[in-house]
Amino acid sequence: MRAGFANFWVVFNAHNINAVAALLSDSFLNDGMSKNDFVQWTQDMWQEHPDLQINGTITGVLVEDTHATVHFMRVVTEGGTTVEEEPDYVCLIKEGDSWLLYGNQEWYEVLAFSVYWPHDGTYMAELYAFDPADRLISASVSGAGIAGSLSLSLWQQGEWLANAGFGSTPPPAPNEYTFTLVDADGTTTMTATIEDYFPHAAVNMRPNQETVSAANLVFTWNECPGTVDYGVELCRGGFPGERVWDTYDHSTPNIPYGGEPLQPGAYSWLARMANANGNISLTQADFTLGP
Repeated sequence: MRAGFANFWVVFNAHNINAVAALLSDSFLNDGMSKNDFVQWTQDMWQEHPDLQINGTITGVLVEDTHATVHFMRVVTEGGTTVEEEPDYVCLIKEGDSWLLYGNQEWYEVLAFSVYWPHDGTYMAELYAFDPADRLISASVSGAGIAGSLSLSLWQQGEWLANAGFGSTPPPAPNEYTFTLVDADGTTTMTATIEDYFPHAAVNMRPNQETVSAANLVFTWNECPGTVDYGVELCRGGFPGERVWDTYDHSTPNIPYGGEPLQPGAYSWLARMANANGNISLTQADFTLGP
C-alpha cells in the first residue's frame, strides 16, 4: 500500500495520465468528482501548471479490512519553489491484490472563510457548497452570526454560495458552520470552520487614482505579514462591476496583468490577501486605463 501511494506521485509528476488512471478505482468519488472527472481535472492542471510537482510523506495509516486512509504531509512545488505544505489524506480500497485510490466517497465539499473590507472596517463570511455533479436541489447553512439558517443560491454551475454580513464586530472565532444539502436521495449534513479573521489593509496600492497604459499594467502593494497568498480581482466600470480578470496564488504583491486585451476606461481592482487559514482581506483601488 505504501509503495502504491508513493508510485502515484511518481506517475503524477511524470504527467503519465494512463498510469494515473490505472491507480484509481472505477468507484472513485471525491468531493463530487468521479474517476473520469479526476482524470480530466489532472490533465487541465498539468496544462495550466506544467512545472507543478506534488509529493507526500506518510504520517499515519489506518487500515480497516479492504479500506485504508493514508495521512500525509503534502508538499507542492512549482518551478522548484515550495508553494504549499500542509497535512492531507487519501482514501484507498483494495481490489484484488492492488490498493487503488478510492476518494472520500462524498458528493459535495463545503467551505467557509472570512472576508475583511478595510474601506469600511466590516467583516463577512463567504459560505460555499461545491456540487460538481449538479445533484443539489437546495442548500442552507447555520452558525455564528446567522439568525436561524441562510439559504445558499446557485451562483454558477456546481457552486452554491451565501454571504453572511457581520458588520464591524464579527462573532469570536473559531466558528463552525453547518451545511444542510438536499438532493434526490435525501439530506447530507457537512461542516466547515472559520478559524480566524485577517483584518489587514493593502498599503500603497498602484495603480490608484491615476491613468495607466495597458502595456504598463502591473498591480503592486506592500507585503503584509501573515499573508501566504496574494491575488487580484479586476472589474470594469467600478466595483462591483463586470469581473474581467482575476488571479490568485502569488507569493508577492507584484502581479502583472495577464488577461485578454482591455478597453480604455474606468476600472476598479481588489488587492486580495489570504492568511494560512484561508481567510482574506480585500482592499479596493480605482484607476483609468488609457489608450
